[in-house]
Amino acid sequence: MSDVDAMRLCVVPPGPFCMGSAKDEPNAFEDEQPQTPEFDVSYGYAIGQYPVSNAHYQTLWMEGAMRTRPGGAQP
Repeated sequence: MSDVDAMRLCVVPPGPFCMGSAKDEPNAFEDEQPQTPEFDVSYGYAIGQYPVSNAHYQTLWMEGAMRTRPGGAQP
């Protein structure tokens, strides 16, 4: 089993989503505002529970877990 198979993922279901922080959020950074209007994400996806370091990404790349996309784009 490669590291990519062992990564803990969190499923994010489709549904309404707001990005950013409200103006009255006391711990918000300036670049988190303004909060976007709610919009609907029509598809679900999975995202890693923990950040991926550059070293871990390189290991996954070397193991072949990260493939070049059609047209030569890299993930």
